[in-house]
Amino acid sequence: GKLPDLLVQLEENLARNGINVHWAETPDEANAIILGICQKHAAKLMVKGKSMVSEEIELNHAAEAAGIGAL
Repeated sequence: GKLPDLLVQLEENLARNGINVHWAETPDEANAIILGICQKHAAKLMVKGKSMVSEEIELNHAAEAAGIGAL
């Protein structure tokens, strides 16, 4: 299908606007990327938009396990 090409095009457009895009294939990989960014900045709290993806990957549980609060 067209989805892979559309995602690459989206990444290119976002990058042109200074937005970093991270790719993950599994929930564990996504959580590791997100928590790695938090830890790099010594974050103790993250504020996230309500999204089904964050629920599906159990981001709140992963953050709590890493000692990072999630709102």
